[in-house]
Amino acid sequence: MGELDSVMVKEQPAYVAIESEVTGPVETIWEKAYRQDARYVAEVHGEQGWPVVVLYPEWENKPPTSPSRILVQLVLSTEINPDKLPDGRGEGLKVTAMPAATVVGCAYRGAYTFENFKKALARIEEYIKQKDLKPVGPPRHLYFSNTAWTPAFMRVSEVEVPIAGGAADTTSHP
Repeated sequence: MGELDSVMVKEQPAYVAIESEVTGPVETIWEKAYRQDARYVAEVHGEQGWPVVVLYPEWENKPPTSPSRILVQLVLSTEINPDKLPDGRGEGLKVTAMPAATVVGCAYRGAYTFENFKKALARIEEYIKQKDLKPVGPPRHLYFSNTAWTPAFMRVSEVEVPIAGGAADTTSHP
């Protein structure tokens, strides 16, 4: 995760996650997918690593409209071998190995809302335009705080957009 309230380019490590796909109102569907994934993680892996990643695969420089399709991933590890986890345990769930990526990210503290996501994404898009960078994938929203005991105003998350490029510039840009 980057510095809070800063926009920065960084390398995101590869990771393995349990992923589910859901369609519905964009403001609420991530919770349904999260619960499906969490049951799988509890049964198969024993514990979940943070964060939860929400991907918007059909994003084309505009916010999704309802109903929308999202992918929700519960990150298990950056070191686990995905071949050692059984796939298909539950409707629509799969083990997904995500490659390392160079991303532009903006971390913030606050409620996990679509409005907060869009605000952080707007800052990222402005930075990408200023630096003449090339997005190479849809935006994603990483949730770092456990909602069971963290009040909404204290939750930490990060919005990221994968970009073309090599080594990350780890300098923050407020």
